[in-house]
Amino acid sequence: GLTDWASAYLALVQGTDPTPVETITALKQRLSSEARR
Repeated sequence: GLTDWASAYLALVQGTDPTPVETITALKQRLSSEARR
């Protein structure tokens, strides 16, 4: 749900990934594919 997404998003934002937009896009794709199961 939204809480899970927010938790994952915050974890990514607090990380050291230099490409947050790409990471967030990949996260959204992974979450949406998991939601279809």
